Amino acid sequence: MRFVDAGPDIPYDLIVGQERGETIFVCGAGVSRTAGLPLFHGLVEDVYRRLGENWTHHPAERAGMAPDGKLYGQYDRVLRCLERRLSASDAPRNRNMKERIRAAVREALAPPQGTDLSNHLALLELSRDAEGQVRLLTTNFDTLFERAWQAAHHNNIPSHAGVALPQPKTVAFSGVLHLHGRLADASAQVTETDWVLTSAEFGDAYLRSGWASRYVYDLVRGHTVVLVGYQAEDPPMRYLLEALEADRERYPDLKKVYAFGHYEAGERELIEALWRAKGVEPILYQVEHHDHSALYNTLQEWRRYADDPTAWRSEQLRGMLDAPPTTDEQIQRCLALLNRGDAQQLLGELSPVAAWLPIIVEAGLHNAQLPDVWIASRINDSEMIRACAGLGPLDEPTRWRIERALDQENVALTPAQERAWRLLLGLRPQSDGGAASSDWYDWVPLIRRGQTHLQARQIVARIVQPRLKIGKVFHWHDEDATDGAGGETLHDLLRFELEPADHPGAIEILEVWPDTAEQGSALFRTLDRAIFEALEQASDLGLLDAWDTASHDVPSIAPHPQNSDRSGFQPITRVLAELWQRVAGHDPTLARVLIAHWPDAPYLLLRRLYLFALANEAYASGEVATAILALDDETFWDSEAQVEVMRLLIARWPQWTQVEREALEQRICRGVPAQLYVDGIAADVDHWSSIVDNSIFRRLKRIEAAGGLLTDATRTVLDQIAERHPKWQPQAGDRDDFGSWHEMRVGPDGHPELLAGIADDHLVREAFRLQQERQYDEGDLWRVFCSADPERALRGLKHESEGGQWAPEAWRYLLWTASEQGDLGFQRDLADQVLQMPPESLGELLSAASSWIQRQREALSQGDADSHARFFAVWDSLSHLAYNSPDAGPVEHGFGDDLISEALNRSGGILAASLLDALAATQPEAGSELNAEFSPRFECLIAAGNHAGLLARVYIMRALAYLDAIAPEWTSRHLLPRLDWAHQEAFPLWRAFAHGKIGSARLFNALRPAMLDAFERKGLPEKELEGVFSKLLSVAIWHRKGQGGDYIVSPAQLKHALSIAPSEVRRNVAWNLWRMMADETIVDKAAHWRGMVGPLFSDLWPLDVRARGETSSERLVLMALECGAAFPEAVSAIMDVLVPYQLYRIAHALRLERHHQDLLHAHPRAFIRLVNALIDPTKFPVPNDLPAVLQECVASDAGVVDDPAYIRLNGLRRLLNA
Repeated sequence: MRFVDAGPDIPYDLIVGQERGETIFVCGAGVSRTAGLPLFHGLVEDVYRRLGENWTHHPAERAGMAPDGKLYGQYDRVLRCLERRLSASDAPRNRNMKERIRAAVREALAPPQGTDLSNHLALLELSRDAEGQVRLLTTNFDTLFERAWQAAHHNNIPSHAGVALPQPKTVAFSGVLHLHGRLADASAQVTETDWVLTSAEFGDAYLRSGWASRYVYDLVRGHTVVLVGYQAEDPPMRYLLEALEADRERYPDLKKVYAFGHYEAGERELIEALWRAKGVEPILYQVEHHDHSALYNTLQEWRRYADDPTAWRSEQLRGMLDAPPTTDEQIQRCLALLNRGDAQQLLGELSPVAAWLPIIVEAGLHNAQLPDVWIASRINDSEMIRACAGLGPLDEPTRWRIERALDQENVALTPAQERAWRLLLGLRPQSDGGAASSDWYDWVPLIRRGQTHLQARQIVARIVQPRLKIGKVFHWHDEDATDGAGGETLHDLLRFELEPADHPGAIEILEVWPDTAEQGSALFRTLDRAIFEALEQASDLGLLDAWDTASHDVPSIAPHPQNSDRSGFQPITRVLAELWQRVAGHDPTLARVLIAHWPDAPYLLLRRLYLFALANEAYASGEVATAILALDDETFWDSEAQVEVMRLLIARWPQWTQVEREALEQRICRGVPAQLYVDGIAADVDHWSSIVDNSIFRRLKRIEAAGGLLTDATRTVLDQIAERHPKWQPQAGDRDDFGSWHEMRVGPDGHPELLAGIADDHLVREAFRLQQERQYDEGDLWRVFCSADPERALRGLKHESEGGQWAPEAWRYLLWTASEQGDLGFQRDLADQVLQMPPESLGELLSAASSWIQRQREALSQGDADSHARFFAVWDSLSHLAYNSPDAGPVEHGFGDDLISEALNRSGGILAASLLDALAATQPEAGSELNAEFSPRFECLIAAGNHAGLLARVYIMRALAYLDAIAPEWTSRHLLPRLDWAHQEAFPLWRAFAHGKIGSARLFNALRPAMLDAFERKGLPEKELEGVFSKLLSVAIWHRKGQGGDYIVSPAQLKHALSIAPSEVRRNVAWNLWRMMADETIVDKAAHWRGMVGPLFSDLWPLDVRARGETSSERLVLMALECGAAFPEAVSAIMDVLVPYQLYRIAHALRLERHHQDLLHAHPRAFIRLVNALIDPTKFPVPNDLPAVLQECVASDAGVVDDPAYIRLNGLRRLLNA
């Protein structure tokens, strides 16, 4: 948490520890510096001044005081040198001189009058235990902490010093604790004690008698320590922390030590490393001109926070939560302030705007209970309703709180708001049929045995009945949350869906349910009630008004591909329809009785089910005709019911009498009535006439296509419509019956045979006309035609170009095709056309044309000199457009910052690739340099200042090794300077070169400093750093083989680069070492380890703790397992760089192959040591096959039981079996 801007970021765990009273602050001279006292260096300078001495005249003292001295900063040693130099041999004089030095120290540390001690007081207030007792440790001699307390509280705080310090965790452990001694101060009523000032006194306190070391150790066992006012290399830190670090290695129960440390610009990494080297977690802040206000302002604010954390966070959050968040930084700041266990209280007090609710819930700050007080406080806020809609069922405390708020008479809610809250309260967990789905599988065997009573039927109903789900309303960014003049509606607040359980499906249920009239009718009645109830709920929520969502869920009552992937009312409808068919097959009379109420049902979906049933033989053809003629206009013409209506017409048409058919034809021929549409639609006569004609045409053509006989009068009507609309064609099959059609296709749509009889000069226009008019079937006709007959497509485009028409869309498809096919003559003709193309048209085709000449470069260059010139002429035209056009701004291309992929797919990189291919085709000699044909073109790529030029250079840099071999001088002049890290293109070009080849020794040596610097800069992504290190690794391997001596890089350089590289690089190196050992062509694995891989590993692999990781450890272990007879040596080599990782079973991790198993029997001690290094029960469970492994090891070598590794693992075995 950052208490002030630009201040240090306090770790969450430290803030929690301070609140719990688990921390103790240890303060150094930097704290007193804020009150005007000197730091250690200034103190020594002051002592010399007061004694009239000059350290510059004495080498030993100068070594500790001069910035370039070998002992610079070791001021305790400087004072000891001074003391020894000034002391005589006799004891009285010795004591007197020591006293003079200490007198100088007292004078230097005399507190100034009227100084501000607020920083000291803040530290005292922060350093309290769980009971509020202050206890603060300081290495300062001054009594400024005592004075700060006295000034604020008007009483004296306990003060202890030196060997008389009370032990931590005892009753007396309180007050100011002077670890290195204390000055006398009458105002604080304290006397002077012995000091720890010189190196001799430090040696006694921390080494000879060791009382200070023991005290610090006891302190850190019981408290989290926070260091303030020190630098990492201060003498007190050197003694205190190094003594502590030795204890930490032996006793892991020591708690964490934090240190506030400052750094200047550019020093952060160094300062952080210095602190971490001492086992300290640094909390850093930047300073300028020795201004530490960022730290002390933070401590002051932290003190105010600690007085009442909730009140402080409330003050910080107030105002921030009054508006929706606008930045991620704001969100993270607020979440950090709320993530302290009191979010419920704060949110209830502050009542933020509702936009924060999903953010806070997603962050998990509600502690398994929603912030009910906050939600209820905004009961009349529509945004809070919308926010709650996205949370799912509310928990019980929130439901209770909302119900209470709704019952208050003074709450002003709109009807829509109150209804929305009531609906949210009605949602319950498991109300979606999930429990019923689970119960179903328990009931399946019972149903098969005939247990189909009400309980079983209710389970089926709960599965397929659509149940209410409420979600958040989605609005377009430019759409208001309300519908405007009509005011806020329920649908402005909540989004409703009626969904059944996910499984089982309708087919599975029907397969299990008995196929008898009795069993089928019983389940039918249950589901009939269930669908009526669901439709009633849908109607009540307004889901059946303007858009009947229930009917829309069911494109066809009968089985149909259009029903696929549908939910909602689809499953229950399908089960009902199939059950009714079954019952009708057994007892038609009973079946008719079951649906007697459907024809007059208020819901369209039930009326459609009735129309579906009419197709069954349970109904006579005359009844069906009468029923269809009796349908209201809306059902007959303008709803999803037309699918069932047309199904009936097709199925029953041959069965009806001529009179019945004529009556139906006449109704169809009258067309759709105008009252079904919006008022005034018929005023546009032509438009309305087209709508009526279409309604007639689709239905009559469907009947005619199915073989239905039509009267002459009806056929005349059809002919007249066809004459008015000659382009109209009926869709295939029953597609016209559906208001919308969903179909998945693979590949382009188009039938090139449609253009077979079209003249070349009309070819392009006819193809695009068909594409536009028949988008569904012929939407890609020209593309398909270009692939089918590219020569004819080119002829058609030539005709268009002669008339000045260069449609880029038409040429693009032909260029794509030409990239893959077309003979030599076709390619040359196409090239000639491209050369004639206007720049504005060619500019739109850059990508397609660039890909074409890259793939057809050889064809375009074959033959005579004209052919060779043709390729370069096309290349020049394209490159002029690509590399001289200004960038239009950022373009979303899907490659992100991956310029390599973009170069492979964009014209800038593709043109560079084709030029490189052309160069390679000439087979130039090494060192020949670029000739007059290639040099200016490559320099064009180098000089291009737009994004396409950068892509060209990225591509070229992947081939840097090749270009350097051909044209070393050109490469040195034009490419290598761009790999200087100071160059603005260095990063993208290094990313490209990282994926290229290593190149010559001259190139490698020239780039080696920049390669090594890449790991220091940490700017390249991990994959590219892997590529850079692979080049270094290749050289190291050559050196081990006695090769590549002119490639210069030292093992120390490699080891350092690998130590600071990202972990992914080390994982990759470990993988390579493993694969080198696992090479099946190596016969003598032990010799290969001893002569190649082992020395290479020792040269490369860093010993740094930070360079260790689980994945790299696992790969190094796999490497060792491949070393055969050298397995013990390999284990010894890797032991110190391994970290434990999860071994589910030792057999699976270390004994995968037969030769791995043999290692245990041949080298049981080495195997045991390896296993011991990999098992840490505090991190991962102990593998359950450890006892068996130990037993095998003992069987192979009984003496292994005395090995420390075996003794430890055997103890873990006992714990495993306990």
